[in-house]
Amino acid sequence: ATAVLSMLGGAILSRIRIFFLTRFGSRQRIYIIYGFRPEMSHFIEDIRKRHPRSQILIFFQKELEEGEKELVKEMINLGCIKGCVSEQPGKIKDFAIPERGTGNGIIFISSFPDTERNLQTITTLCGLLKKEKKNEIPIRIYGLVSYEICGEIPLQPRYDGFSVHWTDIDQLSVRQVFTAHPLTDSIPGNLFEEGCLNQKIEIAVLGYSEEAPYLYRSLLEEIQFKGVSFRLILIGQGISDQTADFRHMNPGISRLAEIECIDLPLMSDVFFEWLKLNGSRILRFYCMSEDDRMNVRLQRTLCASHITGENPEVYVLAHCRSPLWDETQAVYFGLSEQIFTEEMIIHEKLDRMAAAVHTFYQMYYGESEARAKESWNQTSVFNKESSRSLALHLSSKLYSIGYQLTEKAGTDDFQEYLESHPHVVENLAFGEHLRWEMFFFNRGWTPFSGRLPEGTNKDLKKKCHACLVSWEELKTVGERYGTNYQYLDEHFIRNMDKIAGLTGYGLMKKQNPDSQAEHR
Repeated sequence: ATAVLSMLGGAILSRIRIFFLTRFGSRQRIYIIYGFRPEMSHFIEDIRKRHPRSQILIFFQKELEEGEKELVKEMINLGCIKGCVSEQPGKIKDFAIPERGTGNGIIFISSFPDTERNLQTITTLCGLLKKEKKNEIPIRIYGLVSYEICGEIPLQPRYDGFSVHWTDIDQLSVRQVFTAHPLTDSIPGNLFEEGCLNQKIEIAVLGYSEEAPYLYRSLLEEIQFKGVSFRLILIGQGISDQTADFRHMNPGISRLAEIECIDLPLMSDVFFEWLKLNGSRILRFYCMSEDDRMNVRLQRTLCASHITGENPEVYVLAHCRSPLWDETQAVYFGLSEQIFTEEMIIHEKLDRMAAAVHTFYQMYYGESEARAKESWNQTSVFNKESSRSLALHLSSKLYSIGYQLTEKAGTDDFQEYLESHPHVVENLAFGEHLRWEMFFFNRGWTPFSGRLPEGTNKDLKKKCHACLVSWEELKTVGERYGTNYQYLDEHFIRNMDKIAGLTGYGLMKKQNPDSQAEHR
């Protein structure tokens, strides 16, 4: 009925509906999308499936409304209320905040294709709300940005009292595939020994695209376990020049992993010669060219058993889906319908776990539980990404000792297991230190080259950290700053069940930890 009325009444009826919504509020959750990109249609469809009674307000750009009439019509058919950003450019608060509130919260998303415009929109919104002292209104604010374009400085907390989150679309392509297919899916459980992985792991990435640096970071962080030797092979014509900034701006990576660049044209004679000689030892192939068709050609080539052996694991970056693709032999990621979902854009499950990790460490350093929880919304993008990295790696840590996360009630034998396997805590803590180091190395941080500074263990401007040292040296650094950093990592490992419990998860012993490997 709402869709029919919106179609009949057009802009006038939409304005009337906005008026009543802002005046009287709603008992349902309200989604406000300011600025629209066509891919957000998948997000709307997902919202309608998950929360069919929610209120959705979309404020289109005038040029999009005129050029994409079928898209606008489709959104109205899904029961969305239509507005235009040019109608109320300086009064975002007027339509964003119902006077009588809402029973299930407000989600505000600034989703212009332009990063700078999203930054300006959210800054304006928070400034207006703060001026009218509406900090107590339960509204969560999200902006779609590119970390590579804007960096972290513009995203630093300047929005006291408001829950502001930044989402990088290019990063979500990689996060989605790693959430669904972590590296441990490809590693037999029996190769792990009490949390150690004494293996050489090689992964090849073919081609280059905007998403490639995010993939490199995820691979380098995900594989960090005590004992592992990791080699990341980058292949493609001009790949050395394309990845020069990533490699040279992050020199610390070489302390924990090897990156090799092989400059050769994909699908050329020399490429096939390389595959014949080296393909069988590669754990995973990622096809990351900007050209979807090239990635599909690579996938079909790699799945030819006479080149790489049986059933190579191939992951293909693709921005659109074709019915001609054989999806039984590869995993396709980067599709709009995979990325533009509530879980990926708002990432509630991941952030619940990441916020629990953040709270855990803040309380360890002396914050009250209430203050530690509040600080999550106001912490920097860098700190949030650090907590998310650890939250994503939690399932891999558990896999290495035969456990898994479950949304059902878990078993209560985790502490008993740790007591009977004393080396597990130290081994996993060692691996966690490696993962933490790689997170910093991936973002340009380096150890202090000379004498450690007094008072603080890091220099934010120079991106130097005193703890970017080996596990053995970490004890000496801790003595200088009065903190047992080795114990801090061990403390986290001992409390993984409690941290999971804070977010509604439990830990359960895997019935057959090698079932995935046997399937391969």
